[in-house]
Amino acid sequence: MRRTFQINKNAIHCFDGLKCCNPEGLRVKCNFHFSRTCSSSSTNVQQMKYESLPTRGLVRLSGEGVHEFVQGLMTNDINHLDNTSSLYTMFLNTKGRILYDSIIYKYNDILLVECDVNDIHNFIKHLKMYRVRRKIDIDNVSDVLTAGVVFDPNQNLAKNCDFNGTIKDLEQIVPCSTIYEHDSSFELKVKDILIDKKNIFIYRDPRLSALGVRLIHSKDLDIAPLLQSQNSGDSYTTVRYKLGVAEGIQEIPVGNSFPHEYNCDYLHGVSFHKGCYIGQELTARTQHTGEKKIKSKSKKQINKALDPNLPGWM
Repeated sequence: MRRTFQINKNAIHCFDGLKCCNPEGLRVKCNFHFSRTCSSSSTNVQQMKYESLPTRGLVRLSGEGVHEFVQGLMTNDINHLDNTSSLYTMFLNTKGRILYDSIIYKYNDILLVECDVNDIHNFIKHLKMYRVRRKIDIDNVSDVLTAGVVFDPNQNLAKNCDFNGTIKDLEQIVPCSTIYEHDSSFELKVKDILIDKKNIFIYRDPRLSALGVRLIHSKDLDIAPLLQSQNSGDSYTTVRYKLGVAEGIQEIPVGNSFPHEYNCDYLHGVSFHKGCYIGQELTARTQHTGEKKIKSKSKKQINKALDPNLPGWM
């Protein structure tokens, strides 16, 4: 079985056991169950482009035990927020299918959860169903805050790879359940420009550095003039598609697919070392066996499907 990111026709793939080399020359071993495309970010930042994300909404979670509450509902490990300020995750149903894809941002003791704005009310309903008696506040703040993205629209998304196992000018490939070493050059440049704007919160995109940085700010604030945003080059959606990154319920239908089918594990959105969470059993089985379990039909159902005229007992 083989699965890859679809970047472009020149994309090169890493296969099981391939020894890779990151830009610093540190050799790592890719122990994957599937093949993976070598994707990378541009280290020479030329331009900045800002785009608002009107399809993404924000839910604020606060209160005692909010981290433990979210831990039991999502695929990633909330403890990663001890070392970073954002993480990518998915919320599943009891059958292990994706309900919502999210990025979680940490602000002091508050969590801001980004999700599809068109399904945000169902997402809040999902959270409240499992809240039970916990003293946790769940609020839709999409009317006040909005998410945006700053990225390089002209970056080269596929760097040089050769078939001898050497990967050149590449962000480090790490195990799926860990937080990878982010290429911070672009992030630092954005922060330098917006450092005096206290009402703008800057977070690295936890999936891939090529996706740029996320901005959380008030809806009435115009960011583009502050960054001298470019209008040329690829759109954010085009960059995502080139990297094989899906987002929102239009691209990830609710309740239809497993996290592995949308590269959630390759995008550092699944922890295979944390405790139980909703949908964990199916996700772990897919990871360790490399295949989904399909419920088999009974002999009676198969016969009936082949010939509807057969009596029910056959």
